[in-house]
Amino acid sequence: MKSRVAREFVLSLKEALLPPDDFYATSVRTFSEEEGFSFPTVYEMQAFFRGKVLLIGEAAFKLPPDAFVLDEAHYFSFELELSDGVIIKRGPVKDGNLIVSDSLRYIGGHVLDPAVIKAVRLLYRDQTTGVAQQIGVFQLACPDRQLVADELQQLYQSQSNARPNSFLHDHAMPYLQTCYGNAHPLVIAGIIEEMGKR
Repeated sequence: MKSRVAREFVLSLKEALLPPDDFYATSVRTFSEEEGFSFPTVYEMQAFFRGKVLLIGEAAFKLPPDAFVLDEAHYFSFELELSDGVIIKRGPVKDGNLIVSDSLRYIGGHVLDPAVIKAVRLLYRDQTTGVAQQIGVFQLACPDRQLVADELQQLYQSQSNARPNSFLHDHAMPYLQTCYGNAHPLVIAGIIEEMGKR
């Protein structure tokens, strides 16, 4: 209990003192290729889904253990706020992972330009009580995968002392966070791996 209260305090302090797109908030989360990208607590999840979020393809976010009941009456949803209304989409969960993809923009066979989406709200809904807990509000960035790969290639070439295994943490993630928003590191690692095969 004490560590949870301490984490809540630290996150509140960070939110008060740091701008919403500061890299620190995304650099503290853990990930590995075997375990995926995980949020140890709801507070880390809330810190990620704020400011700007970069989506390229599909990403799986490991939910905090025991934080959410998930069934037909308890689920995540995304509210896309447009200039002329709101579109609500259910957030798929598979094997304890919230699946987030750029398909959020696909509406009735059309792809919405991220520029027309004012904001995206991630909510946890409890249909038994009618309560919707807001997890985060963010702007969506969905650049072309090849564009991001080209930018990372140029960045890698400009860093003469960059080692391939540290490039992700030391250069790619801070750059993408500054330019586009919080990014899923395993998706970016996949892009970097593809760069190495070229």
